[in-house]
Amino acid sequence: MNLRDLVIVHGLIGAACAVAVYRQTTSTRRARLASALVTVPLWPLWAPFALASRERSNQSPAVAARIEALLRVVVEAAQGTSLETVLTRSAARHLGAQVRRVAARLAAIDELSSGTGTTARHADAHARLAALRARHADALHEIAELLDALTTQLGLLRLGELPPDAVAETIAEIRSRLDALEPVSGA
Repeated sequence: MNLRDLVIVHGLIGAACAVAVYRQTTSTRRARLASALVTVPLWPLWAPFALASRERSNQSPAVAARIEALLRVVVEAAQGTSLETVLTRSAARHLGAQVRRVAARLAAIDELSSGTGTTARHADAHARLAALRARHADALHEIAELLDALTTQLGLLRLGELPPDAVAETIAEIRSRLDALEPVSGA
């Protein structure tokens, strides 16, 4: 296979990926076209982000609501354990507020993604937004999973089958994941 054949194969794969990106993306027609055009030459880098962001875009509000429901369950499960002073309604409200801020940030990222540029010069911005979105969405899913695990751990703690330190580690992990998503500046 020579260079010309390689360029042709790359272009054909890029065109196929561009069609998939155009069909799967839910932004404006202009933004979908721009994303598809960027996909042709940059398909190995761009297509996974463009397609993954579509998968996660409608899930974030549901995950945020699930997390808030899990926080209420965790507070109830902590009652009567050595961690009831840590897992309070106030702490749950604070974590819920952080989750809502992350969900709002995801909505802002989605809005930016739908209107970002129409040329290949904007490919870096698209890729950065997609990576940022994926990081935030993945973190929300991981936090929901950690809260599920925390509920089970609290049950084991109540039964005397798990030390409080193990549960505290999960709590610290949840807080750490949320804190990592907070913007560095107040902007």
